[in-house]
Amino acid sequence: MLAECLRADLVEAGHAIGVSVLLPGPVRTNIFTDAAATGTAGEDLRSSLAAMLAEHGTSPDEVAALALDAVERDQFWVHPHPDLSSAFIEAQHLELVGGL
Repeated sequence: MLAECLRADLVEAGHAIGVSVLLPGPVRTNIFTDAAATGTAGEDLRSSLAAMLAEHGTSPDEVAALALDAVERDQFWVHPHPDLSSAFIEAQHLELVGGL
């Protein structure tokens, strides 16, 4: 919502500044490999998350190229993982509709 408001404000003010939102998703980084873990449960969680990124994560280069392309095309929503985006959008929709 914040980015949508920013984009609308910039358009209304006549500024030629684009806004793009890079949606979160798994990216193959060392964030969990390098993370400190406490105890067996913490180490098991850290290891499973590191394995998930290794198996399902998108490479940082792919995400960077996708983001740059989106910015150059003035694309608002950037979906590095369309399958995860679809599930998130559906969950958000259900939550919003449930509040009516």
